[in-house]
Amino acid sequence: MGRREKVELTPEEIAGAFKSYVTPRAKLALLIFPEIGAHNETRVQVAELQWMFDKMVHESLTPCDLSYPDWLYLRTPSEAALEEQRTKQVTRICRDVVGVRVRAANAIDLVDALKQWWVSEGIEQAIPRAVRI
Repeated sequence: MGRREKVELTPEEIAGAFKSYVTPRAKLALLIFPEIGAHNETRVQVAELQWMFDKMVHESLTPCDLSYPDWLYLRTPSEAALEEQRTKQVTRICRDVVGVRVRAANAIDLVDALKQWWVSEGIEQAIPRAVRI
């Protein structure tokens, strides 16, 4: 396997590569949690608050995690402070953002299901119904 190099790009440079643009600031309203695997049916559903919280805490990294890329040298001796900060941030996200679980056997079915859900539910209708706090 070849050597992996880190390349620093600005959001504008990345957007330009995809012939897109950067929105300076936008409210995050929806998080999609894809689950690709051996599922018998393709399904889109609003995520339960506790499931979303648990998933985000489990998946988030802090500088104390062994797999954290420490090229900024941000490791800190206070793991308790980092855990508290992570819990507060994930709680705020779960309070303000709707999570959507999409289960499918493969990526094509997943994208198709999400498109159908988006058209049938519509983001304007789905988000107010799903607000939990």
